[in-house]
Amino acid sequence: MNTKSKVTYLIGAGASAQALPTIKKTIFRDSLADSFKALATKLSAKYILSEEKPINGLLSIFISNLNWLSENTKKFGTPDTFAKFLFLQGSINDLNRLKDTLSAYFVIEQFKDNKFDQRTLIFLTSILDQLLRLPENIKILTWNYDFQLQIAAEVFRKESITLNRSQFAHTPSLINYFPSFDDRSMKNEYDLIHLNGIAGSFAYENWRLNYMIDNEKIKKDYEQILAAMNTDKKNKINLLTFAWEKHYLQQDALNHAKNAVKNTDVLVVIGYSFPFFNREVDNEIINEIKSSGKLKIIYFQDISLTGDFMYNQFEIDKEKVVIKHISEVEQYYIPLEL
Repeated sequence: MNTKSKVTYLIGAGASAQALPTIKKTIFRDSLADSFKALATKLSAKYILSEEKPINGLLSIFISNLNWLSENTKKFGTPDTFAKFLFLQGSINDLNRLKDTLSAYFVIEQFKDNKFDQRTLIFLTSILDQLLRLPENIKILTWNYDFQLQIAAEVFRKESITLNRSQFAHTPSLINYFPSFDDRSMKNEYDLIHLNGIAGSFAYENWRLNYMIDNEKIKKDYEQILAAMNTDKKNKINLLTFAWEKHYLQQDALNHAKNAVKNTDVLVVIGYSFPFFNREVDNEIINEIKSSGKLKIIYFQDISLTGDFMYNQFEIDKEKVVIKHISEVEQYYIPLEL
């Protein structure tokens, strides 16, 4: 009989903060808005103000879009709030512009500029068994667009794709993640679920693609990254989404998440503050966790927030569930229950 506790991780931007920017400036990185601006300035200096080589149209547009997104992220506080403003205004073209810019930014930061939070690799190294398997009693939900955990997983086993008119082959990632290249074969068995999609992923003719997974040449060049992401743009859908969109991917992600968190004994929250614009989805997830009555403890890992607000926000019974604050953030917290 398996008596291991079922542990669910719920992670936010703070879980990648040693490599990627968060909304506010941290000891590791500038704010997200300032980071958009910094990349635009860097690219302008590299390609426009120097004689290294002429800038192509896509790169010039991307620099302009980064400056636009930076200004509006400062104005609205977060790109999510700005995105909702555009949605409510019916500015679908600008909403797609925001998504494309945000996607390209995260792809470039991680693949071209090699931004990587070492804590993800340490975490996987700690929990994987000798056969390089993620324990069945661990599930991970993330609100992040980044693919830090997938990058860490590729240290152990590289995901690869061959897709053309005559051949299809897919070597899957060490971690079964959603949205993946081919979700049709998974039957709800995911280890890692991206609740807002993944930067650089697209839906195209019933397939979900990440163009960056298996193309080392593309990863090394800003212009080729942008060209790959803009190829056949009219026939594919950017799978970066927002919680309030009611996008089909959002509902798929929520369904997979609710299935994954059933019978959770231990919840570990890392670098996530439960912002207002995710509240509806967060409520459904936490209610699903509560529904079994098995939840006994929540470990809330954050430098300053204690997690006590969760008692009121999610109507958690203090007599049945303990919330323990973990203020040390040098590594992802691994509970003794594992």
